Amino acid sequence: MFVSLIMKFLPYIIGAFVAFGGWHYISNLRADFKTSQENNIVLNASVESQSLLIKKINTEIGQIRKINTAVDNKVNAHTKELAALSNKFTVSKNKQPRKFSNISARKPVLVERIINRGTVKVLRCMELSTGAKLKEGEVNDCE
Repeated sequence: MFVSLIMKFLPYIIGAFVAFGGWHYISNLRADFKTSQENNIVLNASVESQSLLIKKINTEIGQIRKINTAVDNKVNAHTKELAALSNKFTVSKNKQPRKFSNISARKPVLVERIINRGTVKVLRCMELSTGAKLKEGEVNDCE
């Protein structure tokens, strides 16, 4: 009799377990879905902030490239100036090679006067570049 009673209510008991299991499964799915939504909000905010950061970095990269180009141009200009200055000592006006030591051995007084005048001019240019005022009648021919 007890067995027949259990057999009679067994489908209801199984149905109740299945219903409880289904309810528990759906509750867990809802909790997981809510967690996923919260994570998605945080992820979207993070993506937005990272996008702004990437834009800022790209802008800075552009500025750095401009600065590097300007520095490269200055280096190239200084290299040309250095070559021109080197040629002043090693090449004459008519493009013939010259040796400064030969000229200074033949005409030491002339070379000394040229070097002294150049030294005075360079020192005056240094004074002017550090803030000294021009003297009366003086022309600033420093480059």
